[in-house]
Amino acid sequence: MSATCPAGHVSVTSDYCDTCGARIDAAPMSAAVDPAAVDTSATPSTAPCPHCGMRRTGRDRYCEGCGFDFVAGTQVEDEPSAPQATCGWSIAFAPDLEHFARTAPEGLSFPAAPAPPRTVTLNTSPLRIGRSRSSGEERPDIDLNGDPGVSRLHASLVRQDNGSWAIVDEGSSNGTTINEDDHAIAPHVIVPLQDGDRVHIGAWTTIVVTAAA
Repeated sequence: MSATCPAGHVSVTSDYCDTCGARIDAAPMSAAVDPAAVDTSATPSTAPCPHCGMRRTGRDRYCEGCGFDFVAGTQVEDEPSAPQATCGWSIAFAPDLEHFARTAPEGLSFPAAPAPPRTVTLNTSPLRIGRSRSSGEERPDIDLNGDPGVSRLHASLVRQDNGSWAIVDEGSSNGTTINEDDHAIAPHVIVPLQDGDRVHIGAWTTIVVTAAA
């Protein structure tokens, strides 16, 4: 099936004229328009597309593989893709029976109905961890008021220059330990954290660190 382009050429293709490259469905060209203005004869009809390598079909203006414009010599741009989401650092904290069994003083009971794990994305530095004593005082960023072993201001999470995170014990009464180390970290010293680190504070709280993906 053939079609006639606005310039009067008979074209085998029905979208763009295979002689001059004009759109077949475009409005008829006025007599003042020179068909040579859109002539693509300078581009060989069998030349491969310079962008994707697909062979050109006749005098088609646009590459069937990638949309390259043989007349303008440009690539038809795709719609901009949405930026890929990246996962930042986060922590999850919850009552930890194993931590409690190792460190809790005699006479203290583990919660009968432990609070479910909570997850916090680390985007504010420093992020203060502690326990509020009354409704009138300033609350820490992460309030562990259910754990009696957590100090009012127990520790802080701080962002480092390279984008990673660290923890600082703020002089807590019961200390802060990491992973299986029974020795508390030194107060007021920045201790870098790694993906998967387990930070133990208070009588039963464990904080699990997840690094950026």
